[in-house]
Amino acid sequence: MEETCSSSYIEEVHHFMIAGKTQYERYKNFATEEFVLQNGGIFCPGEGCGNGILTETDTRKVVCHKSRGGCGMVFCRQCHYAYHDDECQNNNTQTEPAASLNLYTINRSNVLQAQWRDDRLSRDTIQRLTKQCPSCKTAIEKSGGCNHMNCPRCHFQWCWLCQVEWGRNCEADHWFRAS
Repeated sequence: MEETCSSSYIEEVHHFMIAGKTQYERYKNFATEEFVLQNGGIFCPGEGCGNGILTETDTRKVVCHKSRGGCGMVFCRQCHYAYHDDECQNNNTQTEPAASLNLYTINRSNVLQAQWRDDRLSRDTIQRLTKQCPSCKTAIEKSGGCNHMNCPRCHFQWCWLCQVEWGRNCEADHWFRAS
């Protein structure tokens, strides 16, 4: 069963100001690629192109239109070679060089590196930068401000330093004390 996180998209525009231009461009590219793939699209295998194309899923002949920012290549949706009417051939039996056919190749080591298969690094980062809400155990990140925390999940109010319910002692002793 595939799990998705419906709230993983950045909705607050101010976060993009914090991320900076480079990260914002990466996010836009990722979001665009995700949109194309989620909607049954395909990326042009033309050299240096990569234009996202939304077509009918039963169409084998795909055109990367120059008028839509593409390179003009016409290719087979199934094998990503230049378009052909006959059956797709096994990649090992193609007679023309891949470069002349604009073969879209996938570097397996890059794919494995890009996948989030091992969440160890993510878990380590979460453990290092967060504390658990004493009530519901949700990981909470403190990014400045006072030590009075309000869990966004269960709305339990607690102290970042003591990790107990927020009270007069916390308010008096370490409201703004560094963590």
